[in-house]
Amino acid sequence: MDTCFPVYLFPYPPVSLSTCFPIHLSMPTPLLQTKFYLPPPRTGLVARPRLLSKLNGGCKGKVTLVTAPAGFGKTTLVSAWLQQSDTATGWLSLDAADNDLPRFLLYLAVALQTAEPTVGQEAVAYLQMPQAPPVEVVLTSLINDVAAKARAIILVLDDYHVIEAPAVHTALTFLLDHLPPQLHLVLTSRANPPLPLARLRGRGELSELRAADIRFTVEEAVAFFQQFAHLALAHADLTVLTERTEGWIVGLQLAALSLENRADAPGFIQNFSGSNRFILDYLIEEVLEQRPAEIQTFLLYTSILDRMCGPLCTAVMGYPTGDQARLSLQQLEQANLFIIPLDDERYWYRYHHLFADMLRQRLREAAPEQITELHRRASVWFEAQGLLDEAVEHARRADDMARVARLVEQETRSLIMRGFFDTARRWLTLLPATLIGARPRLAIAQAWARLFEIPMGDVESALQQAEASLAQAEEQDNAETSDLLAEITAMRAIMVGLQGQRAQTIELVQAALRLAKPSNLVVRSTVTYTLASLYRASGDWETAQQAFQTAIAAAQASDNIIFAAGSFYNFAMLHAKHGDLQAADTLLQQAEIFARSQPNLWPWPIVDSARVGMGRLCYERNELDQAQHFLQQGIDLATQRGNLYLIIDGKVALAWLHQTRGEGAQAQAALLQATALAAHATRPDTVPVITANQTRLWLLQGNIKQAIQ
Repeated sequence: MDTCFPVYLFPYPPVSLSTCFPIHLSMPTPLLQTKFYLPPPRTGLVARPRLLSKLNGGCKGKVTLVTAPAGFGKTTLVSAWLQQSDTATGWLSLDAADNDLPRFLLYLAVALQTAEPTVGQEAVAYLQMPQAPPVEVVLTSLINDVAAKARAIILVLDDYHVIEAPAVHTALTFLLDHLPPQLHLVLTSRANPPLPLARLRGRGELSELRAADIRFTVEEAVAFFQQFAHLALAHADLTVLTERTEGWIVGLQLAALSLENRADAPGFIQNFSGSNRFILDYLIEEVLEQRPAEIQTFLLYTSILDRMCGPLCTAVMGYPTGDQARLSLQQLEQANLFIIPLDDERYWYRYHHLFADMLRQRLREAAPEQITELHRRASVWFEAQGLLDEAVEHARRADDMARVARLVEQETRSLIMRGFFDTARRWLTLLPATLIGARPRLAIAQAWARLFEIPMGDVESALQQAEASLAQAEEQDNAETSDLLAEITAMRAIMVGLQGQRAQTIELVQAALRLAKPSNLVVRSTVTYTLASLYRASGDWETAQQAFQTAIAAAQASDNIIFAAGSFYNFAMLHAKHGDLQAADTLLQQAEIFARSQPNLWPWPIVDSARVGMGRLCYERNELDQAQHFLQQGIDLATQRGNLYLIIDGKVALAWLHQTRGEGAQAQAALLQATALAAHATRPDTVPVITANQTRLWLLQGNIKQAIQ
């Protein structure tokens, strides 16, 4: 019975099935916890009971939309409201990188967990797979989790105007359409988001605060100047200033800073005019010019940073010690100079977005020659901290392609071996094709990335580029060159194996092993696994066993999780085929233990393999209910990441389980699904193996005519 199951020979790339629209996560670094940080109340905050009352009333509906141009205090207002609320709250500060749908969904789920830790655990697990399930599956899981809770939750998506991706808007629309009554969504934005606002408004489910609502009244402006600026201005002057700024809060704050040491405040106010943009330009110049020269330089130079801390600012500024940067940050915060703390420890900060924009413009005008060096320093610091995504980004902004190439070169293969395919591809797209072709390690990384594309990309041309680059190198390290040639040969062995050319595959595997250094565990785990699979298929049990043991050890030692998955599964199934179910069970348990011990990796490729394997073992023991449980679980996980060949294995096993129970129709349905999936397969033996199983099933069911066909 087992002999007709498809063999999971190679770590095939995930595939997008016609019935599934998967999403890909491209985020190798840990989540930024500061994105979930509720901004603390500001000193001298003006009480605004009229707006707080409206925000409270809005909780009766689904959504509250707070929209106004930059600088109207949207974030400050909402955070002040939540500080007074007893409702569980989740906060997510959005940025441009959240236009990536998987990233957005992951941060959304974790933001909900900050309000209710038991919500979204399944969704987060889905999204931390190399290929997650359809968007609707993730959102449905979140919605169901929230709906099962008794207490209310408020979730704030701050700065939603940075979201431009239609896919994110579509996902949020789905969430709004199915929002449970326990969850109230608050959006702050500079513009109306492309969401079904008219429909929500018509149903009475939308509460709105706009610029006309949240701009300061004269009375609030009076309170603002008394509490924030400690300036005693005539009521008539404040009325004029409020009218000129149209209650624009940032304009009032900048005006207060400019008025600090002015003797003729009424004259300044009377001459204060112009549109918001020109007012801002004018007031920033006034504020900057009144600051000490060293603070002006600090503001301009550190404006290149999206987030900053003392040590990072020290590196960017080129200070000999960290005290100066730390004191500068403290002075800026004490002066309320548009700097926002991102954590309770006051370690990470960012500038107000609008203020940062203006500082960067001033930097481009005043010291454009410094910008490249500032980004280079930032890149060096981020690399030293292991924050490689930001290191690569600042190197790119510095237009230092050689540095980008080095960073990408040293990390991309490791990302791929751990399942971070999308991140590896994104980094590679930053580099010109000529640069990739000129550096053999980059060309090999490009080949790995293409190997796991859907459909598979042009791997051979990248390998040929790598070979040409190695041949043209003026100075060669023979051992290093041999190691790279071993990797090239190993990848060719995989591609030939995919085409079913066994003799040539064995030849290439043996050549790669001769070329590879003993320390090159990635190559050794890859080719040893390939060789083990071929020995298994040819019936050489003893040699296959030794090869699988070697492949597992090398894969675990090199974080080669993709090949570890196939090694554990196929080795276990080999034991099962020879009747040693206990040894097979032990291997599958070891696979799960290894998966759970890798917190910084995606363990799910091993988990789905292990669950399908456990299902097949339970079937052999006639534990049919447990077999169905494990098989379905494994098939579901494999479907979520698009592991086509494992899904087929699971469906074939499920067909035989149904047949054993006398459920002939369900058995045929499972095999029919496997046949449909086989249309996406690259391996030439996939369809014949399923056909063989289908033929045996027809024979057992007495359908001789179909079996003959």
